[in-house]
Amino acid sequence: METRRFCKLFSFLIPRGAFEPRGAKTVEKVCARARKLGKMRALIVSEKHSLPAALSFLETDAEWNWLEPKIELKKITWKKIPGKGESPENAAVEGGAAGKVSGLFDFAPVECEEDVLLVNAEGDSLSFAFNGKEMLLMNVAYTHINEKREGA
Repeated sequence: METRRFCKLFSFLIPRGAFEPRGAKTVEKVCARARKLGKMRALIVSEKHSLPAALSFLETDAEWNWLEPKIELKKITWKKIPGKGESPENAAVEGGAAGKVSGLFDFAPVECEEDVLLVNAEGDSLSFAFNGKEMLLMNVAYTHINEKREGA
């Protein structure tokens, strides 16, 4: 699946997600736009051969920072394509690798069981289920970001 389509679908799946093409924007401009939209995080999806290759998360405060770890995408399997009305209101992260992943997404604490995206982070697998239906499965590797501000 091409990167642009992946980003659009992924933005439907993430609570309060929004998709905007980066184009030639610097990281500073991406963060400024995210702040304007009231977002605490920005996600940059890098690509290789027109396919999504990695997820890099940023804190969007005035002194933006890369968040660790970067998620390298090895394999992406959409089990169910999100449709109209299938956008979660809340999300929760569980599993053995939840500690690595939960800080990347800016999910509010879950107070109810309805309309919750469940992210299961287990080993080299990230799965996303909504209302009991598995939507997306990704085989991943967690890597450290070497630069904090280089390449912006």
